[in-house]
Amino acid sequence: MDLSSAMSTGESSMPHTKQGHVKFRHSAKEWGQHKDLIERLYLDEDKSVEETMRYLQEEGGFKVGKRKFKSQLKEWGFEKNIKSSFMQLMLAKATKRKLEEDKDTKFRYKGRDILPERMSHFAKRSHVTNGKDPPPTLVSFSIPQLQSSEVDEAISHAIRCQLPHCV
Repeated sequence: MDLSSAMSTGESSMPHTKQGHVKFRHSAKEWGQHKDLIERLYLDEDKSVEETMRYLQEEGGFKVGKRKFKSQLKEWGFEKNIKSSFMQLMLAKATKRKLEEDKDTKFRYKGRDILPERMSHFAKRSHVTNGKDPPPTLVSFSIPQLQSSEVDEAISHAIRCQLPHCV
């Protein structure tokens, strides 16, 4: 099938040539079919853009340009970076709780767990604020469950519900 007949039949995965390079165009439906996999690889498994794109091409035959891929990540809100001010707040809160109460704190940002290694990395290259500001609505924290008992669960729930949004 030639390019003109492919375009007229609505097949969107066909390469489109313009000025010597090949572009692959994918429909919203095709992107949607890969959304969960992209989320898992890029956000949950912390793969780079390049690693995620390579996996999609090698395992699924889904080839896409880097610029379009990044644009799609942005459209879906798949962002890895956490603003420095949020990281400072989380680090200050964790440090304060550890010093005053000898308790660990787990953080979530936009619904995703923040790994302790990420907090440690940020701590090595930054300064901690005083931790007195209220947490922004995108950040939530909780006390890690010790042994599952009704008392611990009730205390943890009460603390979570004091945040701007209950987690």
